[in-house]
Amino acid sequence: MKKIGGGSSNLWTDVTLLAIAGVLVALAVMLVCFAIGIQHVAVLFVVALCLEGLCIVGGMAAGGISALQSRRELARGYTSLPSGNANAAQIDPRSGAVIREPGEAFLTKQERVRRTALARAENRSAA
Repeated sequence: MKKIGGGSSNLWTDVTLLAIAGVLVALAVMLVCFAIGIQHVAVLFVVALCLEGLCIVGGMAAGGISALQSRRELARGYTSLPSGNANAAQIDPRSGAVIREPGEAFLTKQERVRRTALARAENRSAA
């Protein structure tokens, strides 16, 4: 199956989750700064505040790109998200191989990992 360019919706969802983790780390650093006393760690607080803003903006952008890519994938009849759309084929985001046929029930994590490994092994042997 021919994948769309610009990264899969699965990739951009992962980037969004990474940005959320960054927000939480920056928030924790800011809380520590307040607990210690802002006058002693002003530079660290400003860095954490900038990181917080960057992660929020980046996470929002990545979330928007993920939604856009998901719509583009569905327009082509597939999804790269584990629970994207039951009526679309689910592909392995890396190899592009179909791991769940349209209409088939969503895969358990264990089955998804098994089918993904099989698809990637077949992809390597075909190359």
